[in-house]
Amino acid sequence: MKQIFWMLGSLLAAALTWIGLSGAGAQSLPGSRREMVSLVALSNSYVDLDVQSLSKALDELYPGKFVPLEQQANFVVGARIPGQFLVKSTIPGAAGLFMVQSVPGPYTEFSDFAQFIADASLRRTAEAQRCWLSIDLVHMITNKDEAYRFIAVALAKLAPADAAVLAKPENNSAVLFTAELRSRLAAGQPP
Repeated sequence: MKQIFWMLGSLLAAALTWIGLSGAGAQSLPGSRREMVSLVALSNSYVDLDVQSLSKALDELYPGKFVPLEQQANFVVGARIPGQFLVKSTIPGAAGLFMVQSVPGPYTEFSDFAQFIADASLRRTAEAQRCWLSIDLVHMITNKDEAYRFIAVALAKLAPADAAVLAKPENNSAVLFTAELRSRLAAGQPP
């Protein structure tokens, strides 16, 4: 597991350097510690993504912005590890550099978030899910609201039909992933 995170960190550092966002030019998130701007959909279905399918799905949300794949302003780059992608969005109102991860394993092996869920039924539902899909802000281009807007809209599109729980690592919260929640996410309204 440590090797995966080391490889992920190496990939991010290389990607940030490649697009000129590392070092003195990088914009830090406000506050004394880095905020976790992220949403995670927990499900029992693995979302099998590749660069082409992820770019196509994002282009359906933002027509003409992610396809053709050779664009410089907005793009998707695949990692060596299947299911991991770096996405750059310069779309007004939804800008940022993001990591998309689709993982065929329980989120509880990655995070201890479930211990913060007070509702026992929701906690059991979260712990029972066998796959997760997250979109995390890696670099802020404009502001946190725009980053969450992109994350919400993209997650509404990409989360599988059986998504059961939505986790928000920033505050260790979780809610049931309902049709109403998916609609709110699709409208750019994160929880």
